[in-house]
Amino acid sequence: MTEVPQLHALLIGLPKTGKTTFLAGLWHIVQDNSTESLLELSGLEGDRTYLNRIHKSWLSCSEIGRTNLNDMQTVKLSLNDKNGRHIQVIIPDHFGEVFQLQLSERRWSPEYEAMAQSADGILLFVHPGKLNLGPRLDIANILAITIKEANDTSSAEGNNDDKPKPWTYDDMPTQVGYVELLQFLLERRGSDKGLNTVVIISAWDLIPQGNPDEVLRTYLPLLHQFLESNNDIINYSVVGVSAQGGDLKRDHTKLVETMSASDRIQVEGLNCPPHDITAPISWLLDQQG
Repeated sequence: MTEVPQLHALLIGLPKTGKTTFLAGLWHIVQDNSTESLLELSGLEGDRTYLNRIHKSWLSCSEIGRTNLNDMQTVKLSLNDKNGRHIQVIIPDHFGEVFQLQLSERRWSPEYEAMAQSADGILLFVHPGKLNLGPRLDIANILAITIKEANDTSSAEGNNDDKPKPWTYDDMPTQVGYVELLQFLLERRGSDKGLNTVVIISAWDLIPQGNPDEVLRTYLPLLHQFLESNNDIINYSVVGVSAQGGDLKRDHTKLVETMSASDRIQVEGLNCPPHDITAPISWLLDQQG
């Protein structure tokens, strides 16, 4: 029997950046023969309870709940592409706090280590509505700070209200955190292993205009520069994805009553059909040759 090629795709993203919603939309599209997509489902290994649970919430435009930090599920999908290639895609869905712990405590589990070593590609999720951009020290801000300090007599009067606050993890700009996560991967995997990466800008419905590359370059310049400066070992692409199609509360009636489930999905980039959420997986598959 011919061995089926495998693609180990690792999902990376901080809490509530769209990883699980992406999987729910992916599970829907690969089964929906009426929607044009680059990949189609040919089988599923293991129990489909988890996928059916998140898909049910996704269909009804309800919050997709998770239980605890150890609630990690691994999805194994058998897929066919338009060229007749058959592939098994293995996707572990980690709780977002796993990545917070990597940043705040500089540790990860042996299970994650094994997945990081075997990963053929990365899906890096960034949510535009959950960005901590951090301070920007432009000339105007520096001048304002200088003037304030020159005129500030509060310290001489014994007023301690303006004492510096201790730095915490929550103060870390989002793009700094993502650069750290990628550096951890590169260091642990070794410089001889390349890293195919799709940056997924989730909740794409929040972006009024522009393309994914411009959004990454404009709002996350450090992350963009890191990817560019390491392009000898990081082969990357950027795509905008709205797996749900809108805000669950604000747009609930429109999403449920006036749109089909597949049409809710929005994908911008990668030269794919407009609702094809399989495109990031297909891109990773193409990089394998």
